Amino acid sequence: MKNETVVDLQKPDRPPFESWTTSSLRLLPLIDNSKPGAITETTPSPSSSPFYRHGHSLTAATTRDGELFLFGGHANGVKSNDLYSISARKFSITPIRTHGDIPTPRSGHVCAFVSDRLIVWGGETIADGGQTEELDNVLYALDLDNYEWRRLKTSGSSPSGRCGHSASVIGTMLYIFGGHARGVVRDDLWALDLGKKDGKLSWERISIARRGAPKRTGHACIAYKNQIIIFGGTDLEFYYDDTYILDITTRRWTKEDYAGFSVRKDHSASLIDDTVYVFGGRGPDRKDLKDLLAFRITDRRWYAFTFPDGPMPSACSSHGMASIGSRLFVLGGVPSKTGKGESSPAIHILETREYGQGVSYGLIKLGILQRKCYPRMQSVQR
Repeated sequence: MKNETVVDLQKPDRPPFESWTTSSLRLLPLIDNSKPGAITETTPSPSSSPFYRHGHSLTAATTRDGELFLFGGHANGVKSNDLYSISARKFSITPIRTHGDIPTPRSGHVCAFVSDRLIVWGGETIADGGQTEELDNVLYALDLDNYEWRRLKTSGSSPSGRCGHSASVIGTMLYIFGGHARGVVRDDLWALDLGKKDGKLSWERISIARRGAPKRTGHACIAYKNQIIIFGGTDLEFYYDDTYILDITTRRWTKEDYAGFSVRKDHSASLIDDTVYVFGGRGPDRKDLKDLLAFRITDRRWYAFTFPDGPMPSACSSHGMASIGSRLFVLGGVPSKTGKGESSPAIHILETREYGQGVSYGLIKLGILQRKCYPRMQSVQR
């Protein structure tokens, strides 16, 4: 059984909530900081569009200058290792030529800002001149001052190569969870301190005090204070809509109530204040979704949004999502089979704090559907 409560506290004296907006990104000239005589493998053309693209990584946070970075993914059907800087303030996208130990073309990887560096790990890569594909477990770091890549050496055991995993950052700690490799889905959690002054890096496999989150890939993951929150994903047999929260201090997972929404994988998530926003993804029927959900961390409740007619992102999966202030940004992704991929450099934007009343009011004034249900999972269609 399922208990549904509709809450609509929108005040009649306020204008209706403005839905998503879409802005074209101005494609700016190539930035080339390569050293004379250096061998460069990342050569995006400033005259070509970075889209249609999916399986790429997009930083969840911005630099001090308000920039997001997009790396790799399937660009027009081919794995890539190109890098773009996106200014969400100026609505522009800039291709960047990098040098050094450049990561091979890949998709299904993760990237994150840690200690003023762009970190890239994992994914399915192209090797042997494009003849074979392999799963990479090399750790790469990009210096954002000169755009030089370095391979970071680690000692001891390390997580195996995989794709569909998640990355989260708390302080200088990088956490990797789940993913899959050659049909095997993982439930392991690894941590790496990238802030060590001596520069000696070593991975630690986190031992969980109690039973941890079940194995999964294609899930969403967000770090909040000393917590890591995961939602959804698949174990390649079933799709999920469950939520698990890890306290990194006690190293214990907590299982929350099921959201009661469509099960999914390859969705995206972003954090604003104490609220995790989730958009899109793909269901077990192989159809992509275009709904926006929110999980309020402080009261452990899920919310669904309803929007008036207007522009919003197409149903998609394997896209990128980020937040700046109170705004959400969605970029790229795989379209539904009934639709077309976005080939223009466009970004979709949602202002969650339209009237300065905070996220809580933004949730309520949309007309919320709060739902709880018994645990659900749906099998994959073969």
